[in-house]
Amino acid sequence: RDGPSFAVQLEKTCLLDRPKLDIKAFPKSNRESLETLAGGADLKKIASTKVERLRRTLECNGARIELAFDFGTIEAAGYSRNISELELELKRGNLATLLQFIRDLPPGFKLAWSSSSKCARAFDLADGLEMAASKAIPVSLKSDMPVRTAFQVIAWNCLGHLINNYLVVIEQRDAEAVHQCRVALRRLRAAASIFDRVIDERPGATLPAQWKAVAESLGQARIIDVVLDITRSGATKEAGDASLVLSLLKRVRDQRYDEMGALLGSRSFQDMLLCTGIWIETNGLASSAAKEKEGTLSKFAAGSVRTLRSRVEKDCRRVSKLGNRQRHRLRIRLKSYRYGTEFFSSLFQTPRSKGHLETLLDAQEKLQDRLGELNDLSVFGRCKHIDLSPLNAIDQAIVRTYLKRMNRSQRSSVDNLRASTGRAGRKVARLEQFKWHDLAQLRTSNQ
Repeated sequence: RDGPSFAVQLEKTCLLDRPKLDIKAFPKSNRESLETLAGGADLKKIASTKVERLRRTLECNGARIELAFDFGTIEAAGYSRNISELELELKRGNLATLLQFIRDLPPGFKLAWSSSSKCARAFDLADGLEMAASKAIPVSLKSDMPVRTAFQVIAWNCLGHLINNYLVVIEQRDAEAVHQCRVALRRLRAAASIFDRVIDERPGATLPAQWKAVAESLGQARIIDVVLDITRSGATKEAGDASLVLSLLKRVRDQRYDEMGALLGSRSFQDMLLCTGIWIETNGLASSAAKEKEGTLSKFAAGSVRTLRSRVEKDCRRVSKLGNRQRHRLRIRLKSYRYGTEFFSSLFQTPRSKGHLETLLDAQEKLQDRLGELNDLSVFGRCKHIDLSPLNAIDQAIVRTYLKRMNRSQRSSVDNLRASTGRAGRKVARLEQFKWHDLAQLRTSNQ
């Protein structure tokens, strides 16, 4: 498929006739690139894998699937890490068939979808790195792509973003990984909304509800992390029960992350991932008549982002005057607008449009950050609504009383933040004077 797809991975394997790394062993097409990267230096081993592999091939609904059961170790820098995995490679057929086959295995906590290759884990082990949260990689589209192919590229990018981070939540209990999982789910929902008039919703009719449910569950862990951060930052200013409150909040956090681990490691979550992949694949096919109706990708992109912009333009100008509920609505719409801009930005890369887009994306991010900070303080201010259920009634009263006292000291920060949010909103509104429709026309005239 054109463009990067999370489900398609490329690798090159070369057999050596002696125990020495040799660039000349690679085919010419790969060798030239490696020689350029090496700059004349010899290759050195930094890690090794020792694997016992049991390989089987099966036929399933017209597809040929290779299964490789791998057991062994990765060794680097004096450390080792166990390998116990099942690799599946589609030799013939369509990817949806492979994903449906995996659904029937069935997956769960001990058999989970992972994007981490042995090579990537070997480099991390050599560098002494643990699993870490990662942001989404940029989407790369081509102007001659069919609209549905662009949908597949974008949706796989979003799903890959989620798969790259959910295991970090389980294994590292990392707040940034929770945030990235939530971002991935919002991006996926935004992509589904943007392309809803050209894709078939039937295979994934319940998926948006599942994505939202997972995001809301992750949000419970996110709220406690926010409260902990604000409490730590104000602990030196507040006398009394700071250390006790922090220890109680950490107990709540542990409970939330236990719940997240159970959810993300469940068969239901794995099934949601696989059904999402099947939905992406089955929505990539279109008849000639449908393609003609959809039009060019540049025109579709310009129209889609113009619609997203129209939903935020008015509120961006008067953001400092909005109440909490209106500001929250703007924040949600701004996220969709920003994600849509990012999805299609590779289509508009003339010197004129590229400079504008970089400025616009930076302004969108700053406004989203300010709105997020205001939302965090709003959540903190509504401390009676924070779920502290792992604590008994007395401990909950201690925490809520302390948070109310801290909230009063945060009021000056809220006023300053509202002012900076207003400036960020007005900047985004000014940038809207350069329309995405004009960028689409500019792109067409320069092809």
